Amino acid sequence: MGGSEVGTVPVTWRLGVDVGERSIGLAAVSYEEDKPKEILAAVSWIHDGGVGDERSGASRLALRGMARRARRLRRFRRARLRDLDMLLSELGWTPLPDKNVSPVDAWLARKRLAEEYVVDETERRRLLGYAVSHMARHRGWRNPWTTIKDLKNLPQPSDSWERTRESLEARYSVSLEPGTVGQWAGYLLQRAPGIRLNPTQQSAGRRAELSNATAFETRLRQEDVLWELRCIADVQGLPEDVVSNVIDAVFCQKRPSVPAERIGRDPLDPSQLRASRACLEFQEYRIVAAVANLRIRDGSGSRPLSLEERNAVIEALLAQTERSLTWSDIALEILKLPNESDLTSVPEEDGPSSLAYSQFAPFDETSARIAEFIAKNRRKIPTFAQWWQEQDRTSRSDLVAALADNSIAGEEEQELLVHLPDAELEALEGLALPSGRVAYSRLTLSGLTRVMRDDGVDVHNARKTCFGVDDNWRPPLPALHEATGHPVVDRNLAILRKFLSSATMRWGPPQSIVVELARGASESRERQAEEEAARRAHRKANDRIRAELRASGLSDPSPADLVRARLLELYDCHCMYCGAPISWENSELDHIVPRTDGGSNRHENLAITCGACNKEKGRRPFASWAETSNRVQLRDVIDRVQKLKYSGNMYWTRDEFSRYKKSVVARLKRRTSDPEVIQSIESTGYAAVALRDRLLSYGEKNGVAQVAVFRGGVTAEARRWLDISIERLFSRVAIFAQSTSTKRLDRRHHAVDAVVLTTLTPGVAKTLADARSRRVSAEFWRRPSDVNRHSTEEPQSPAYRQWKESCSGLGDLLISTAARDSIAVAAPLRLRPTGALHEETLRAFSEHTVGAAWKGAELRRIVEPEVYAAFLALTDPGGRFLKVSPSEDVLPADENRHIVLSDRVLGPRDRVKLFPDDRGSIRVRGGAAYIASFHHARVFRWGSSHSPSFALLRVSLADLAVAGLLRDGVDVFTAELPPWTPAWRYASIALVKAVESGDAKQVGWLVPGDELDFGPEGVTTAAGDLSMFLKYFPERHWVVTGFEDDKRINLKPAFLSAEQAEVLRTERSDRPDTLTEAGEILAQFFPRCWRATVAKVLCHPGLTVIRRTALGQPRWRRGHLPYSWRPWSADPWSGGTP
Repeated sequence: MGGSEVGTVPVTWRLGVDVGERSIGLAAVSYEEDKPKEILAAVSWIHDGGVGDERSGASRLALRGMARRARRLRRFRRARLRDLDMLLSELGWTPLPDKNVSPVDAWLARKRLAEEYVVDETERRRLLGYAVSHMARHRGWRNPWTTIKDLKNLPQPSDSWERTRESLEARYSVSLEPGTVGQWAGYLLQRAPGIRLNPTQQSAGRRAELSNATAFETRLRQEDVLWELRCIADVQGLPEDVVSNVIDAVFCQKRPSVPAERIGRDPLDPSQLRASRACLEFQEYRIVAAVANLRIRDGSGSRPLSLEERNAVIEALLAQTERSLTWSDIALEILKLPNESDLTSVPEEDGPSSLAYSQFAPFDETSARIAEFIAKNRRKIPTFAQWWQEQDRTSRSDLVAALADNSIAGEEEQELLVHLPDAELEALEGLALPSGRVAYSRLTLSGLTRVMRDDGVDVHNARKTCFGVDDNWRPPLPALHEATGHPVVDRNLAILRKFLSSATMRWGPPQSIVVELARGASESRERQAEEEAARRAHRKANDRIRAELRASGLSDPSPADLVRARLLELYDCHCMYCGAPISWENSELDHIVPRTDGGSNRHENLAITCGACNKEKGRRPFASWAETSNRVQLRDVIDRVQKLKYSGNMYWTRDEFSRYKKSVVARLKRRTSDPEVIQSIESTGYAAVALRDRLLSYGEKNGVAQVAVFRGGVTAEARRWLDISIERLFSRVAIFAQSTSTKRLDRRHHAVDAVVLTTLTPGVAKTLADARSRRVSAEFWRRPSDVNRHSTEEPQSPAYRQWKESCSGLGDLLISTAARDSIAVAAPLRLRPTGALHEETLRAFSEHTVGAAWKGAELRRIVEPEVYAAFLALTDPGGRFLKVSPSEDVLPADENRHIVLSDRVLGPRDRVKLFPDDRGSIRVRGGAAYIASFHHARVFRWGSSHSPSFALLRVSLADLAVAGLLRDGVDVFTAELPPWTPAWRYASIALVKAVESGDAKQVGWLVPGDELDFGPEGVTTAAGDLSMFLKYFPERHWVVTGFEDDKRINLKPAFLSAEQAEVLRTERSDRPDTLTEAGEILAQFFPRCWRATVAKVLCHPGLTVIRRTALGQPRWRRGHLPYSWRPWSADPWSGGTP
């Protein structure tokens, strides 16, 4: 089925979305009479999670930002120097040429101009032009908040230059007046021509070499160069207006800021821009809005808080320096309510109330982060710390807005930032404020907060009072195409948007949209790495405890046994409640908040106790029992928890342990059960809200009846009760010795989960979540009766029974779809020619004389294209390409060899610049840099139709850039590349001979991420590790991961998860006995996968290069988009349905 057909008859269909960490499963399923009829499309899209650099984990968004800022900096510098040269020309001064002038001459010109009046006017103008141009290129550092006006008013020279000058005078026993930067630089260069003026930029070893020639000990500041310029003006008698114009041109600087046109407008006041999430107005607004929704139960129902009660709670929350106050604390300690259950909340307009989904109350996150930053760095930032302590909230808010938004600060804040010492400014760069933007402007937030506090109303009524909107008004939902600014969420949104748009064009809007969001689906690469490290630490600690328990005679420890042993160790064999000594034999686990009252089996809700405490407490929350018990006191138990010390061999990481103690204290204070909403299956995280809001916006415009976003775990439970096994569905072999589960190994499980999601409603999902919770709890304790009952006893609700009956045929539908190979795995192709052209490190050229002997490797390393072409003409007159091997002797030594170029003639003793080695490089700013990566590979074919030959021409962005092909209207995949580009220099000899003879023809191209389908028979010729791999995993779909050299292409299985293979490698090193033979082979095979020869791959007669539509279906028509093709086809470029 092609993906370009539109306008078909609308059908009743549902959309399922399964969002993983680096993948998203999408499924469109048609329904008839509430029963699944046909799987219209099912695909697992695998993406990079927004990561641009796998080594550092930096996001593409961040890398693009850095590259954009670097380009902007260079662009502005060129414009600044161009404007300065124009001014110098108008004054009759000679600008410093870019070439043929030694930097020493410029420093000596600055020295002479500062020391004596130059009588000769022509010479004076020349020296002034050189000096000013040189100052503009080496003007030093200045505080980015400092304007030119502020710069002129700073003390000159600076204290740092005064110290440097005193050090130089003492070291060289000479005094220079007035002692400018140029004077000292000129003096030192005359004394020691090879001296480095700023050796701090060198490596430690290089600094040691230059220790006897050290010049300036601190970096230059712009106020010192400005002072030098004024000294020169005084000595040379320059008019004040000329000096002022020159200063403005030399020290022109623009402070980066977010363009106003890129910031959204406040929907209530379109004249204002949306505020940063870090601004203090928003932090106070969210606290006041949450408090406005609180209610206190009384005899007649519930009432809002009084103004006095409301202000008391707000002030307490604003005073927090960390997330420590719970709603229980507010109810019992601030509002003095008899029971914490007397404090309730109404839902907020964008979802459940904060009381419902979190035990902690909101707090001023920005102020808390700054307070924590000051506490950790007080010695480094004394000026900033003192200013923050002395200022009111308004001044603090202005400063935060300036720091978070790069906006113009107020006068007081500008004064602070301008005069902050360099060390403090550098330290402030480590301050991480909340990122993102909110719906309203600072002005609107302040107004709404003021009305809510003064009038005692909620957000809804405050908007009506301030802006006169009606009861139906609400903030506009973001459109489906609107980016969030979060790299991972935006990557998932882009894929979802394209799938939904294509599906809507073909079948009309869906009847419902159901999303499941995996835990960690929106986390950054750094956070995922932290969690993976934590999981490994948990597994290591569990293995240690499990081994100790087995050694003590417990053959098969349950999860509860592990927790009991862990807590027994943590509390040093003492009862957590009363402190009495206990042992393994007489210790018990207790729920701090009982399971029947909404408790959980998480660590923070479990206590290791003696039998007497556990018996007396019974099924009461600990806080309720402590009020009436003579055995324990709440304060004593809290102190016992807070005094726990972290050690390196714990189950928790340091941060996890800190959170554990806070959570335990919060649980100890609870007198009643958790609200029911805490067990809701609705996901309330940032990514979930972002997806939900955009899908709701789409649903309102297209009449979608239901949009639901669930947290993870629901789909797995649904598959369990529908008896849908991923292992059986895709015939996967077991890879773990103790488990048959390989669900996460096959990437198609995301698409299968998306299909299952289309069957769910919130009611059914809640029933399944409750069943899963009971089963997990039973497995935690491993009580045989409970395990058997909860593993086999189905839920009995009418909604569940109806769901089970209507979905009884879903398993067969999935089996038939999988048998047709219609459940796809795809990856977005990066076709746009953007990214890094070269690596960052620059290397020096090597040289080779014209008359010397030349090998093939030396010829293809020639830097200048014209010189390369000239030597090519010597080796092969009339030939276009270099057709010799790197080790082959090409030209013998010849003392009469001359190379005639367009502008000069090179003699036999002239030297030719070469790239440093035989790795592909390009010329960058006077040096050589390695090519970063290959953008695509062009496929060439020649020979007979029965036995053709194939070869790849690897093309990098650098090839396209040096050939001038990175411009609009150029097809980078077919545009002709000059013979001197690195692509042709490093092409295979067979290919260049076939191209030059006219036999070879380009038949297609490949990019990393392209899917290769070897047909039903799969890979037929295999040996070694590949043969062993195919024995257990007979894969037919493979993905291109790279082009290793001109003869090999790198492939990995399309359907197998690289992340799961990484887990296998970890298991293989930590616990090798847990893997089967198939698991061992997979762990060994996957790091490098298949390093296939081009001939073996492309000569496979059943090979098809698959390019998929947004729906995951092969595209066989051009439509100005990449389409599927077959290398053996008579005309692969023609497209068409197979």
